[in-house]
Formats: sequence, structure tokens, C-alpha cells
Amino acid sequence: MAKHFHPGSPPCDMGDPLKYCPQCDLINTDDFINKPLNEATKEAIDKFNSQSQNKYTEAINLLIQILNENYNNPNNDEIYLLNYSYIKLMEALGFAYRSEDLICNSDSLLISRIIDIIQNRISLANSQDDKYEKYVYSLDKAQVLWLACLRSESIELLNEMLSWAPDQDCIAVINSMICQINVEEAALLGAIDRALIEEELNSCSSSNYRISSSNITVQESESNQKNGAMHINIGPNPASDYLEINGGGDLYKVTLLNSTGQIVYSELDSYGSSIDLSYIANGLYSVVINDMVNNKIFTERIVIYK
Repeated sequence: MAKHFHPGSPPCDMGDPLKYCPQCDLINTDDFINKPLNEATKEAIDKFNSQSQNKYTEAINLLIQILNENYNNPNNDEIYLLNYSYIKLMEALGFAYRSEDLICNSDSLLISRIIDIIQNRISLANSQDDKYEKYVYSLDKAQVLWLACLRSESIELLNEMLSWAPDQDCIAVINSMICQINVEEAALLGAIDRALIEEELNSCSSSNYRISSSNITVQESESNQKNGAMHINIGPNPASDYLEINGGGDLYKVTLLNSTGQIVYSELDSYGSSIDLSYIANGLYSVVINDMVNNKIFTERIVIYK
């Protein structure tokens, strides 16, 4: 691929992929024989959205085939589809681990193929001297290694990233992620009492830690964390199966962001509703509540531990 957009450019839901590049390049893989890129992308996304057994790993394999294909000077629509496929690959991988379609060390070949895709993007960002894209893709690589329980390799990469990270906000994210991996490792070894996990995870971030993504930036403040005038209660914390939100207006948008700023949940909810956490991995998260009635925003950190 000769060029690409910033990985956050495509929307979370791009609609029908068939409306992009009616004359898309044809791809030839094990599952796509002389199939236009837009049709292949639609098939992979449909698999991701289906309710069939092992849907996530099937979607992952299709998306890997799409991203591993050689494209001759792709046009903007094709680049858009490829970047969307990359985003969905990362999303499907997270769901696969949460639903136990994949478990630690279960498919080293699949993880290796995903790492190769990410590494190609890192190399391209390097060649274009784009430190931010290099950072974004390197963080994805560290996250994949972490999901695959290759914690030492993830920490090694993160420590290397500290030497060239673009700015202090990026360094803060890297250090927070290193800290969380270390806490997770200690918890798995029984070195941390469950009652202390929240405190240990909170110590991974400073009180003014900034969480960024392509869609939202949250700057926490002491007054914000104390609920201000909104009187919103979030609990339990730590949470395991569900999260209840009480207070505020009758309608609000709830967004859950993980430690790297990726949105793992974003829905409109009503007063007194609860969020199902069964498919959300353990870790430290920021809850962002946009009160649609009173036009106020509230943020709070929570720990998910099962």
C-alpha cells in the first residue's frame, strides 16, 4: 500500500461498503476469488456482525486476507476501505478475546499475521517520517501482544516507544499501559490482593491524565470527578458483570474508553439503566457521560475486574 489515511479517519460505521469504488481492485485469496475489494470488505463486516458461532475469528481471518493482499497504487476509496478493515480487525480481535473465541496463546500464527499487518503500517509511517502514526500503530501492536498474553514483549515494545514518543501525552499513555500490564501480571500471580487492585490501577495514572481518541478527548478535573452539580452515581466500582448509572437527566450518552483511549462502548441510555460488561475486558476505564437534557459532561474512572 503506497499511502494511507490516519487510522482514525474512517467512521465507526461506514454504512454499505459497496457504495465505495464501484471499480475496486480485484483480490485473490483463499476466500476471495477475483472479488472486488468493496464486496470482500462487505462480506468480512457481515461476518463480524453475524450471530454465527466463532464469528469473530472467521471475520478476523477474512480481514487479514483483505489487508495482506497487494494493491497497485490504491485510490482514495480503496485506501478508505483498507483502513476501515484495519479498524474492524482490531475491534474483532478484542471481541474474540472477550468472548473467548480466542484465549491466551491459542493461535500464535493468527497473532503473528496480525502483527505483520501492523508492522507494515509502522514501517510505512517510518518511511513518511510520521511519528504520530508510528505511535498509533505501535500502540496497537503493544495492545495485541497484551491481549495475546505476551506481556513481556508488550512491555519491551512500550519501553522502546518511550525513547521516541511524539509528546508528553503519548508518554503518559505508554507509562499508564506499562503500569497496568504490570498490575495485571501481579494480580494473576496472586501478588496483589483483590481489594487493592483498584488502588494499584489508579496509581497507574495521574489525576490530570488525558485520554485521547479520534472521537473524544477527556480532561479530568477534581471537581468533575466529584460529580459537580449533576449528582450522578456510577457503580459498583470495581465492577464485574454490570455498571449502573443513576442521576442526571432522563437521557444521556454513555461512552466507555479503555486505557489507550479506544471507545469500547458508546450508547444512548436512560435514567437508571445498566451496562452489560460481560464482553469488556478487565482493566482501567474512563466513563464519559453526556447529559443530553442538562447539557453537561461528567467523567469518572472505573475498574473492571472479573
